Amino acid sequence: MNKKTIIILLVVLALLVIASLTQKESHRNAVTQKDNAALFATEFDAANISRIVITQGTDTTGLVLDKLEQWVVRSRFGYTADENNIYELLNMLNGLDGQFRSDKEQILSDYGLGNSEAVTVSLFDSDFNEVVSLEVGKTPAGGTGHFIRNTADNKVYLTNTGVLAKMGLFSGPELPNHAFFLDTKVFSTTREDVRAITLYQGNEIIDLEKRYAEVDSMIDYSTWDWEITKPEKTMASNAAVDQLLNSLLSIKAADMADPAIDMEKVGLWKAAKRLEVKLADGSTFELRVGNKHEGEPSGYYADNGNPNTRWIIIDTKIDQIFKSLEDLLPE
Repeated sequence: MNKKTIIILLVVLALLVIASLTQKESHRNAVTQKDNAALFATEFDAANISRIVITQGTDTTGLVLDKLEQWVVRSRFGYTADENNIYELLNMLNGLDGQFRSDKEQILSDYGLGNSEAVTVSLFDSDFNEVVSLEVGKTPAGGTGHFIRNTADNKVYLTNTGVLAKMGLFSGPELPNHAFFLDTKVFSTTREDVRAITLYQGNEIIDLEKRYAEVDSMIDYSTWDWEITKPEKTMASNAAVDQLLNSLLSIKAADMADPAIDMEKVGLWKAAKRLEVKLADGSTFELRVGNKHEGEPSGYYADNGNPNTRWIIIDTKIDQIFKSLEDLLPE
């Protein structure tokens, strides 16, 4: 190789190094600006939002929440939604801001944006016009928060607001589980309003009734003892029955199943386990437990006799409610 060729190669190499350094410096400048700014130009009224769509990447079959008479999870058989979680998400998005990082389209993927990883939250009004659309990317290396952008432009911001947490996500961007937005409460009342409980487990029937004290010939409904009236009349363990009742009042389903599912197939046509609760106003609540649910989440099919409701309740919750007679007797 002659001297002239070597000089030409050295010049080319020098130019490549300069170009690389210039590109890196440009990238560094793009990602280290510290201006605080609101993500959306104007705030929106959460009360006017009628649809929320959450997707990941280019997959458009994501999570759909609709406001009818109440919020429902459209993408999960139209079950009632947990409005607290929905309005927490909307209120968080309203006025969301962050530190400006870049407006270069070619480096969006460096932030986990504009690719298959990014989670997009789009809000629509009652006429299904898009109000705002947010894209959420990854967490900066060694840092906190998330890179975000308004999908209407390429401006990237770093926010310390827990955007993904408001969708039930705590390990980075992914499509949220619809269960996070479902109203999975099984039974709502107070301990004081419960008058009696009956457990049906196969051929075994256990009747539990409250016995109240009388004060000046008046019944004191704030104090009671539990009594077993079936299969044989005897006093129950107050602690055991109250624990059963507390479990029932706090129970939430892990998920909701297709309401059109064959009741006989999942063991709900003639449920082997049933619970009936008699309330102070004369009404009753029934919980019926069927077969084991195959797959995730692990649990049992259950309902309350409503043909439009099918819960999946985890094993431990069922075990906390359906106690044996021995479990309910005083020690």
